[in-house]
Amino acid sequence: MIRGPLPAIIEREYVLEKDVQELKEVLQKHTEQLIKQYPQQVNYKDVIEELVQANVINKVKNLLLNFLPKAVSDFATSVIQSTIKKALEKTPTILAQSSSQA
Repeated sequence: MIRGPLPAIIEREYVLEKDVQELKEVLQKHTEQLIKQYPQQVNYKDVIEELVQANVINKVKNLLLNFLPKAVSDFATSVIQSTIKKALEKTPTILAQSSSQA
């Protein structure tokens, strides 16, 4: 059975979602502290949320750029190995046929 990159991608997505949730909780706590310390008209929650979203998007893009080539390479390697194995399994039959015709 050929194992594709999909399970690893799904697992990585789960880890990233968990990390994002943890970041949101920490940011909520810090946002509340900032609002108490600096009660101005600036909506710190929105500013921080925008910055975190941009940071998370960049982090995910960077991780995918590093992760996907390896996953694709691993998948392609397993497909190539499987193809070679199948070809080698057929080789004795082909050799037997060609030697009987000689």
